[in-house]
Amino acid sequence: MAYYAVAYQKDAPAVFELMTAAEVDAHKLRFCPYWQSTPWKTDFDAMAIKTVIHKLAKRLPLAVELSQQVAREEAMDLGNAPVVAHSELLEDEQDAGAEG
Repeated sequence: MAYYAVAYQKDAPAVFELMTAAEVDAHKLRFCPYWQSTPWKTDFDAMAIKTVIHKLAKRLPLAVELSQQVAREEAMDLGNAPVVAHSELLEDEQDAGAEG
């Protein structure tokens, strides 16, 4: 069994990513050692598809907002705190200053 993702680009060739089930399982074990209490245990196929899409996305030109969202999701998958962009911190500080 294998999982794949394809991105069709307007002015460039399609980009293809393929991972075997064994490769996805190795990724799971490497990056999610506590996988028994995560969707990796209950929804392996969905997590495998997400993993292949994330791997493919790293090879595509992305909008800043989308790349930040991918980074946040990867951090959450690893059990880390979400990555917050500097501009988001500034907005939060400005909102707090306006309230006070």
